Amino acid sequence: QNFRLYVKSRSDWQLADVDGPTDICTPLESFNGTDLYPCGLVANSFFNDTFEASYCPSCNTSECTALEGDEWQRTGISWHSDRQTKFNARALEASETNVGPAGFPIPFPAPPSEGDNEDFVVWMRAAGLPTFRKLYSKVDRSFSKGDCIRVNISNNYPVDPFGGTKTIILEEVNWMNGRNNFLGALYIVFGCFAIFASIGFGILQHQNPRKLADPDLIPTNARVAA
Repeated sequence: QNFRLYVKSRSDWQLADVDGPTDICTPLESFNGTDLYPCGLVANSFFNDTFEASYCPSCNTSECTALEGDEWQRTGISWHSDRQTKFNARALEASETNVGPAGFPIPFPAPPSEGDNEDFVVWMRAAGLPTFRKLYSKVDRSFSKGDCIRVNISNNYPVDPFGGTKTIILEEVNWMNGRNNFLGALYIVFGCFAIFASIGFGILQHQNPRKLADPDLIPTNARVAA
């Protein structure tokens, strides 16, 4: 999702249902002579795999319980600001279609009052790297060591044409959401650098103090020009 022409192929005006251009959706503003709603490469490459999960007390048993309701939350997975301000669905007009080259209707999100299709909202927030994650669901229940989760996958999204891969990740999150060791290490390294730099500048200032606003420190050429 980090190819520049791909990311630019969308109309935020159309997604928010306000007046604005759609020609920026090029090269996918229309399909088979009919205007696309929503238009653009991002919307029409929507990830349409679906998942159903079940809890099993052991991986060797067939007595599993489907995760549903509060245990399998499909809302609250997108940014609140995206749902409230960036997406506002409307009915298709006679001159429009929501079936593009992928061959299936793009599930544009409904207004908040009717319940959001947050999968589309999540997908439309483009990732910055070629390897990325998209949140599909929140599992709100506790597990013990040895418990097993079985996931049934409807494999609809082809990745072989571009050599891609798909992976399911079950992750325990905290107040900062996902676990990211890289960011933690990066913050520690820059924090240590800032501390040592502050100490170094403090020692330098103590050994060679500089008088503030001293006109003698202004270069001669600059004073003459002034």
